[in-house]
Amino acid sequence: MGLLVTPHILRHSFASLLLRSGANIVAIQEILGHADITSTRIYLHMDMGQLHESVEKLDLG
Repeated sequence: MGLLVTPHILRHSFASLLLRSGANIVAIQEILGHADITSTRIYLHMDMGQLHESVEKLDLG
């Protein structure tokens, strides 16, 4: 059985790697072209720990 790599898998892996590397969730949203941040959060299947870390990195003024 061969390894199946689809555009969706590559996109998901890329976005997940960005998130784990500390990228801002809003930046990832823009890169992926999502109109709503909810789409990005669901797409990345973030756990709550990752979500809290991402929110803490936001500069909310």
